[in-house]
Amino acid sequence: MLKRAVKTPKLYFRDTGLACYLTRWLTEDALAYGAFSGHIFETFVISEILKSFSNSGLDYCYYVSYYRGRDRKRTKKNGEAVETEREIHLIIEENGVLYPIEIKQNPKVSGDETSAFPVLDKLEDKKRGMGAIVCMCPQPGALRENILQIPVWYI
Repeated sequence: MLKRAVKTPKLYFRDTGLACYLTRWLTEDALAYGAFSGHIFETFVISEILKSFSNSGLDYCYYVSYYRGRDRKRTKKNGEAVETEREIHLIIEENGVLYPIEIKQNPKVSGDETSAFPVLDKLEDKKRGMGAIVCMCPQPGALRENILQIPVWYI
């Protein structure tokens, strides 16, 4: 199933402060409301998670991946059908279990934003564990039976 995934790696600028400086996003408002604020937020979260692997003496290359499939998901926006690629921002693998993570800058999230997670169930030699959405929510909590919302300040 994952053979259909896009094979190009994602590129993250690991120092979000330097990235903001180089793009001249020098104010809090530009960072909070700018066109790429969600991308900067995603980069920050992933960078912090990768740092936690490095600080534990682990090579994150063996534990972390992402998924962006060529299969498309149909959704309705404003009464029109729109096709979007399925994507999982981060997948952490441990002992043959895949833990999918979605990253959203929004403080209010729903379990519907994890609609790509079931694609991992199609892998025969792996199983899917607890999934999560890292977001700007004030407190951790359960969105569904196997999906948590995790505040960004937890990482």
